[in-house]
Amino acid sequence: MQISEAGFHISLEDLQSINIGLNAIRVRKFDQWLSYHNKLTSLSLQGLDLREATDWLQVVITGLPSLRELDLSSSAPPKINYRSHSLVNSSSSSLTHLHLSLCGLSNSAYHCLSHISKSLVYLDLSNNQLQGPTPDYAFRNMTSLASLTSLNYITGISKCSLPITLVRPKYAFSNVTSLMDLDLSKNQITGIPKSFGDMCCLKTLKIHDNILTAKLPELFLNFSAGCAKKSLQSFMLQNNMLSGSLPGVTEF
Repeated sequence: MQISEAGFHISLEDLQSINIGLNAIRVRKFDQWLSYHNKLTSLSLQGLDLREATDWLQVVITGLPSLRELDLSSSAPPKINYRSHSLVNSSSSSLTHLHLSLCGLSNSAYHCLSHISKSLVYLDLSNNQLQGPTPDYAFRNMTSLASLTSLNYITGISKCSLPITLVRPKYAFSNVTSLMDLDLSKNQITGIPKSFGDMCCLKTLKIHDNILTAKLPELFLNFSAGCAKKSLQSFMLQNNMLSGSLPGVTEF
């Protein structure tokens, strides 16, 4: 099925939610069938072929003013040079939930993600091709972000993603003051910066299946100096290379 034949559009203009995911559908142009749906608040295109839909970013940012949730997970996205995209300085004022897992995204996507919506509350970037250090600007505009998943170390798949390494996370997360759930599991992270202890809303931190090498008491003491010690409820550190002894942690 091809959604974008010439002159084709859905006539149900009052639709607020559309879910056509997990079908054998190829999307060529977003604007030809979504331009009439300015009341749309939720759109799921999970697992669809979007390789020809090069206008998806433009439509999401400027054409769907009420859109709050977009699910493009497991889709085949178009090859866009996100770094030089003309909309890099624009943003959606409504989008709060963005699902981009298993989309084959590379580091160039960070440039648009950092601007796509200042209202994002939930962002899933898991199982992509993000690699190397997280850029300083990656999440700095996402001041409302409450949940971030960035699992990028895949095993058992022939074309696997490379792990990400947090080299300068102090700056990458410096403005994400509303973050409550941070999942950085199954990457190649070697240390947790003291700045994570300043995330005053953080309730869940998943950093298991990495290569943390600190001594456990020292790691906990880094958090005890900040406000996170009062908010953090779940701290998942299993399957790392931590050392030390217990007891030995008294302030956390």
